[in-house]
Amino acid sequence: MIGNSVKVDFSPKRGKVLLMVTAFAKNSRIFVTIWLTSHSVWASITTTGDVAPAPPGGGGNVIGPFTVGNTLPGTMSITGATPLTSTLNATVGSGADAVGIVTMNGLGSDWTLTNANGDLFVGASGVGSVTLSNLARLTVGDDVAIGNAQTGQGQINVTGLGTLMQIGDDISRGNVQVGANGQGIVEVISGGQVTSLTTEAGGGATGEGQITVSGEFSRWRIAGALTVGDAGHGTVQAAFVCGLGRSFQRA
Repeated sequence: MIGNSVKVDFSPKRGKVLLMVTAFAKNSRIFVTIWLTSHSVWASITTTGDVAPAPPGGGGNVIGPFTVGNTLPGTMSITGATPLTSTLNATVGSGADAVGIVTMNGLGSDWTLTNANGDLFVGASGVGSVTLSNLARLTVGDDVAIGNAQTGQGQINVTGLGTLMQIGDDISRGNVQVGANGQGIVEVISGGQVTSLTTEAGGGATGEGQITVSGEFSRWRIAGALTVGDAGHGTVQAAFVCGLGRSFQRA
């Protein structure tokens, strides 16, 4: 090893470390220099459990129906400013025994349902949760149902200035059902924003829907009708901030 260098790569599951050892002899002495460097190779999209089809870790497209938590627990995290697209309907928490959790954090950590007829179900028959924060964006081509079936429990959180959930096109698509036949909660806080064509809290007879919009610059803009407690039970809590206008508004 005298007068030579030895490089050792140590690559744990989610990172990489480079170790380089250099040794040489001079005046009957041996000098050893060790260089240790590391760099992050964190994947932008990570999943655990029941997620199908598996999304590309570096971002990209998922073709066909996409489910996080079909019959068993499943999670998906989107970070690192690498966007994900999916072509058809997406479900978070599908079956009655399923739990689905999606988190999206940071600018460019976006999820787009590209089909104009693509719907998002959060807590279809199981338990589902979607959280957007710190400038992340969720775009849905058509409708969103939170707590869809009677056994469904769903929640969406949109938090932070610049964080956006955009649903439909404000013309013929973009209906949001919070507690369609199950339990649904949507919270828009700390500057988060939502846009939709219509919004309904507590639609079906067994539906329970709760909407909260609070904090400076937080806003839910509705181009059409807002219905609270149609056949079910619905509540809307919207904070009014002096000088900033309505936090919950009709377009």
